[in-house]
Amino acid sequence: EYVEEQLEKQGLNLADIDLDFDGAVQTSKGDVKVKSIFRLYRELIEHYAPKVAEEITGIPAGSIRRFARDIAASEAVSFICGMGMNMYFHNDLINRSYFVVASLTGNVGKPGGNVGSYAGNYKAPVFNGLPSYVAEDPFDQTLDPTVDGEKIKKKMYMHFESIHFWAHGDSPLIVNTPKEGRVVLTEKHHLPSPSKVVWTNNANQIGNAKWAYDIIKNVLPGHELHVATDYEWCMNCEYADVVFPVDSWVEFAHPDMTASCTNPFLQIFPKGGIKRIHDTRHDIEIYAGVAKALTKLTGDKRFEQHYKFVDDDRVDVYMQRILDASGAFRGYKVKEIMD
Repeated sequence: EYVEEQLEKQGLNLADIDLDFDGAVQTSKGDVKVKSIFRLYRELIEHYAPKVAEEITGIPAGSIRRFARDIAASEAVSFICGMGMNMYFHNDLINRSYFVVASLTGNVGKPGGNVGSYAGNYKAPVFNGLPSYVAEDPFDQTLDPTVDGEKIKKKMYMHFESIHFWAHGDSPLIVNTPKEGRVVLTEKHHLPSPSKVVWTNNANQIGNAKWAYDIIKNVLPGHELHVATDYEWCMNCEYADVVFPVDSWVEFAHPDMTASCTNPFLQIFPKGGIKRIHDTRHDIEIYAGVAKALTKLTGDKRFEQHYKFVDDDRVDVYMQRILDASGAFRGYKVKEIMD
């Protein structure tokens, strides 16, 4: 809203701006050919006529034209886009594409008309039955595949602490605050630190750390073992002692599922798809394999039994237990969904 005011100080006004400029401007070293950003976008968009877009997307050209006219005719349109797959496969092109449409139709920075994206991987609010899988009591296992997920015997042997405190080392983080006074931010089980073994999984914790150098230089040498399980070679893998490569989504040898609190959809990944390109395994096969090795070392069959349904090719048993114990999904049947 200050553009016009600033232009007036230069003796100009909005009418003097040629948005669709393609020509030469004079510089101290002579004329230089230039194009405005608007012009460049216009030339780019001309390559994607509705018929071309139909061939790329499968959406009829008529539907694309109707959608464009609806946006242009509306008083305000919000462009809200999730991240996840959009950004994974298209990087920031997804944001650029809807931002240019919003800009051209006057839907930036006004009530009801703007652009925005939401992100997050918050499965727990809808998969509140997860403890029936992740917290099954290893000393009192349920090996009957027909048992209702709500009746799985559970016991928590773990303690949670934010990954933010990974780099804080073997001391508590204490802050003197104006309102609350002396506050200990690290949990009571933060010490001793670092842990003997750290196993990171599909999240690139080192690469996302706010002070990664401190973790690499001072924290990692204190671990006796760092294991990384990942689909891509990230910082976790770069500094791990052992790396387990996992299948991509289209290579899954076992079914899987996901959900998000930001939409109402339960999504099932069926097993099958393409043959593995590399020597990878499904995440759960890696856990089961390590459990087998521990059984072999210790003679305790409970390690192996904890992943019994992986060997039985019945991972759907674990999925069903989660659905049975989840308020949003109780009554859903995994096999019915997959079929």
